Amino acid sequence: MSHNAQAVRVLVADDDDLLLQLLEHKLTQQGYVVTCVEDGEHALDAARADKPDLIVLDGMMPGMDGF
Repeated sequence: MSHNAQAVRVLVADDDDLLLQLLEHKLTQQGYVVTCVEDGEHALDAARADKPDLIVLDGMMPGMDGF
């Protein structure tokens, strides 16, 4: 990612904590600003509050899923 470009914000929602940690680590290394949440309801709240540029959703989460 170019140092002149504004950081891209990514929201990641998954109920697998290990996968969240891995994605956060890899995306942060590439210069993305990452927010991680553990379910669909928190993803919806975070998307409304933070207005991310990209959202990565797990399709099968407890409560509100990624679909």
